[in-house]
Amino acid sequence: MASAQRKPDRPTKGNARRKVPVPDAEAIRIPVSAMDIDGFCDWARSRAFPDCARLSFIETSIWITDWLDFPAVVVPVSACTLEGFSAWATSEDFPRQGRISFLGKEIVIDMSPERFQAHGKVRAEIARVIMTLNIEEDLGEFLPDRTLLTNAEVDLSTEPDGAFVLWASLDSGRATLVPCRVDEQDYVEVRGAPDWVLEVISDSTVHDDMVDMRRRYHRAGISEYWLIDARGEEIVFQILSHRPTDYVAVARRGGWQKSRVFGRSFRLVRQRGRRDMWRYLLEIKPG
Repeated sequence: MASAQRKPDRPTKGNARRKVPVPDAEAIRIPVSAMDIDGFCDWARSRAFPDCARLSFIETSIWITDWLDFPAVVVPVSACTLEGFSAWATSEDFPRQGRISFLGKEIVIDMSPERFQAHGKVRAEIARVIMTLNIEEDLGEFLPDRTLLTNAEVDLSTEPDGAFVLWASLDSGRATLVPCRVDEQDYVEVRGAPDWVLEVISDSTVHDDMVDMRRRYHRAGISEYWLIDARGEEIVFQILSHRPTDYVAVARRGGWQKSRVFGRSFRLVRQRGRRDMWRYLLEIKPG
């Protein structure tokens, strides 16, 4: 790292630190153009440079650190391409917490804590019902969160809250499961277009999930996108079906929405349980 010192608003070459910690609810967006020393310094002098974290360019990586200089995320410069990002994301060096995505010309890093009531429980309930349905019907493969989804056509590599691939899509090559390096009988990545993806909105992913991810999932040809927002007093649950120009919300009938992928109708409800904690139930019935 360069040793010369400048004022905080004029970062040195290779050192662009802001004296505040990584936030709880703000994603850091690193442009791929910043993945070399000159590009990093240009970014650090721009208005787009985040004030929410301490960032440094050290040798061949961008370091994002907390206020004690403990590295929260170390992003290798090789992650500036989709293939390089995918290689990093499936390696032992990839962070085991947070959500880090490759979205075209930027890497988006969200290290905010997961809200248990409004996010973790919702995701778990959806997974429970879809996995049970798949055991009964043998439709395909359910891919839980932390499974990497990569689609080269739309420059996307991310970890949705859930994904599903029908057997027909695997047979046709529309989607491919990529074996992990240490065990060829297990998988950490799906490439191409799964038939279904799930995103549960959090404070730091509102725009990505509702706008950017929606656009990229649609362009990737993913047939169905389930979008859920459980942060408020009322649950927003949408089953979005692929149409030529955009996703279209499935019509509701008595609160039920029909999934073309699973051939069933679904309704998501919740009620207060012990200690005023939410209990979620994804109800299911024949289409």
